[in-house]
Amino acid sequence: MTPTMAIANFACNVRFNRLPLTVIDKIKQLMLDCLGNQIGAYAEKSAQMLYEVLGVKQTRGKSTVVGYGSKTTPLLAGCMNGMLAHLLDMDDAHRDSLTKTGSAITPAVMAVAEEFECEGKRVIEAVVAGYEVMIRLGLAV
Repeated sequence: MTPTMAIANFACNVRFNRLPLTVIDKIKQLMLDCLGNQIGAYAEKSAQMLYEVLGVKQTRGKSTVVGYGSKTTPLLAGCMNGMLAHLLDMDDAHRDSLTKTGSAITPAVMAVAEEFECEGKRVIEAVVAGYEVMIRLGLAV
């Protein structure tokens, strides 16, 4: 099995009922931290400028843009919310892999989860898989 196949296999097989409670609790904390960063940043001028440039108001979808009350496509919501999560530069970081994992993973997962109406356990599985893959790739680089 190639390294790419191994990490893809891992990511596809993360299951909520096999995650330690400490991991679930930590992921919930990190997701709340990400949301807090998004809320803290949405009124910033650069956030408002990106909101306009992306044309979020002109699109429709199921995915929420934090702070604006807009529903748009997963692509636009993920992009906008990812920028909001990182804008104040208070997002979580994994020092050894040099990644800002939360602002990349959580907004993308949430945008897709809303679009497909995923339950909370699936969201947590996706965030855990995203963190693990991103950190491992960062360490490999």
